[in-house]
Amino acid sequence: MNLDWYIARRYLASRRRGRLLSLITWIALGGVMVGVTALIVVIGVMTGMQQDLRDKILGSTPHVLVLEQGTALRMNGWQDVLDTVLSVPEVVTASPFVLSQVTIRRQGQDYAQAADLFGVSTEDLPGSVTAMEEKIRAGIYNLRTPPSGLAPILMGSGLAGRLQVISGDTLVVVSMEHLRPDLFGGLTPTLRMFEVTGTFTTGMYDYDTKNLYTTMAAAQDLLGLTPDGASG
Repeated sequence: MNLDWYIARRYLASRRRGRLLSLITWIALGGVMVGVTALIVVIGVMTGMQQDLRDKILGSTPHVLVLEQGTALRMNGWQDVLDTVLSVPEVVTASPFVLSQVTIRRQGQDYAQAADLFGVSTEDLPGSVTAMEEKIRAGIYNLRTPPSGLAPILMGSGLAGRLQVISGDTLVVVSMEHLRPDLFGGLTPTLRMFEVTGTFTTGMYDYDTKNLYTTMAAAQDLLGLTPDGASG
């Protein structure tokens, strides 16, 4: 008999006069087992939740954002910045984008909703910055110009539900950042029409109820930017 079994039998097996002590030992052992089991289960659940949350966040947003210093979020000559970023060995892929807060509504509807519009490049860059293609819930994942000739747009499922929008509907997007003079000497916001080509679900409430994606050219046109202008 090895030493481990000898010690276990010595302190767990009861003698004729020590049955009460043996019962207390078993109760204590059971308490330790339950406590350790509960701790392992909680750690496992928390680890799984942390991994799931990290996958949802990193699957919808890039790991690193390179922005121009200041509050305008405008970068001129983004191609030079992109080349510099891609020259870093640790960088797998990178892409320019345009970001703006806009107001949207379905055509023929009065209810409007604030949203974050992302204009992303559709060029064949090395790899994908996000995993949005895997999160498409309805429609298709592409930003090609639809038969209607309108600019394409992808929107979160929560945002689409609020506006009662489905793929193929026309969306009116209004930007307050690019104001143009009107006939009366005032300023009027820029308005553009988009066609919804798909909806996505990331599992993150803030993303699904606020985010829109369109082509970089369409976002630049909405904001009055030149082709070499971007947010980051």
